[in-house]
Amino acid sequence: ANKVLDRLRQGISDLIIDFEQLSIKCTISIGFSEHSGDKPVSTIIKEADEALYRAKSDGRNRVSCYSNLN
Repeated sequence: ANKVLDRLRQGISDLIIDFEQLSIKCTISIGFSEHSGDKPVSTIIKEADEALYRAKSDGRNRVSCYSNLN
């Protein structure tokens, strides 16, 4: 998942969007959590949210997995 999400992140950061007279460069930060059969969806969302905030605090334009935070 990390490799796929990092390719998505890189693809978005390579885009230049021309709008009116501006060239806009976009970035994205992504947080995700690994799913196990016994983990409630609310826990997965909470973990992914924590990973997202870690990606942003580490400099933005990053991918962060919750399992790597511990």
